[in-house]
Amino acid sequence: MRVKFLTLALAATTAISTPAMAAEIGGGFSVSGNAAVTTDYRFRGVSFSDEDIAIQGGLDLEHESGFYAGIWGSSLEEDDDEILLFARPGLVQPEIYKAGNFGHTEIDIYVGWSGEISSGVGLDVGVLYYIYPNARNRTPVFTPCDPLTQNCASSQGTFTGFTDFDTDYIEPYASLSYTIGPAELTTGIAYAPDQSAIGDDDNLYLYGDVGVGIPNTPITINGHLGYTNGSLSADTDDDYLDWLIGIDVAVGPMTLGVAYVDTNAPDVPGLDATIVGTLGISF
Repeated sequence: MRVKFLTLALAATTAISTPAMAAEIGGGFSVSGNAAVTTDYRFRGVSFSDEDIAIQGGLDLEHESGFYAGIWGSSLEEDDDEILLFARPGLVQPEIYKAGNFGHTEIDIYVGWSGEISSGVGLDVGVLYYIYPNARNRTPVFTPCDPLTQNCASSQGTFTGFTDFDTDYIEPYASLSYTIGPAELTTGIAYAPDQSAIGDDDNLYLYGDVGVGIPNTPITINGHLGYTNGSLSADTDDDYLDWLIGIDVAVGPMTLGVAYVDTNAPDVPGLDATIVGTLGISF
């Protein structure tokens, strides 16, 4: 389920929606997996790999009743710009300490239910937990400079220690899909409630997707439009749009995808328009 959810609902463009070859394990359960390499891990139009290559993969456990659970992971690019000096109080010479960094790994755990609720209409509901296991989740605390003596260890003030902050957060989601001939339309919502990891505020994501398979070919044309409003916005206005248009070519368990990804957020590295290529396999 994570494969399709990422590709269409979140427009990560890094986990291609190749049909999984689920293996029956008894009791109505089946297991499937996926792996991919992408030129840029884009999450809702934002690069999480610093516009570099990312390696990804996941496993899904599904029951014939429609309930499922899974885990998915991706490599990230650590932010070398997040460098702080004076790693502990009282230093005469500064040390380099990297902080405020999500690390080099993202792991997502999710549970949910999906199934057909009427002819040609599918429902998918669940909850997803984003985990950054090796995040440098510490931020510095500085005492302001004395305005008279300017007795400061750095331009920010005198370093007095670190305080921890959360990086992991939870996000429920729901979507409806509609099959019309060779086309599949999806509309959905993902809502992250107030949590310390996202600034003690909430975030809303709305999206619409379309995938059209060209008859008698392995080609699918994809389109996506998403809207973010809240603490996870990539724009200072607290909301922004992301979109993509792409093409997938499936050959057996493998799929090659190319997509144009863009946002209306500020045109800076990691948010600017780009072409993302992805090679994925399902097993």
